[in-house]
Amino acid sequence: MRVLLLIILCLVGVESYSQLSISANVSQDFSVDYKFNDKYRVEVGFNDGRFEDSTVKATFKAELLKKEDFDGYIGAGFIGTDFDIATIPIGMDFYPFEKKAFSIILELDNQFGNSNMYVFGNIGIRYRFLK
Repeated sequence: MRVLLLIILCLVGVESYSQLSISANVSQDFSVDYKFNDKYRVEVGFNDGRFEDSTVKATFKAELLKKEDFDGYIGAGFIGTDFDIATIPIGMDFYPFEKKAFSIILELDNQFGNSNMYVFGNIGIRYRFLK
């Protein structure tokens, strides 16, 4: 009974904070993320392979800074068809309009794997489906 009550309370919390968004950036990545409370979100990204092999990116992100016009975040995840590369994205969402459905993304993506380390800077846009 306690387990059932705990599950129901968790689902109610997820439903009250959940938010879906989509984003695209200049490195040909397209992603969908799901913000399940006001601080944490998961993101699944796809690269169409125009400039390199097609890849999938799965990350967990936590907001560290929340201001009126921008948010700052850090995350951890994996990239690749075999998820053989670890990633630590650090970024900011800037909200140019009063309604915070649209944001400009600036992200520094640190990638480790295959005995190499890469650092990529990226800029993009994100649209959040507000409730």
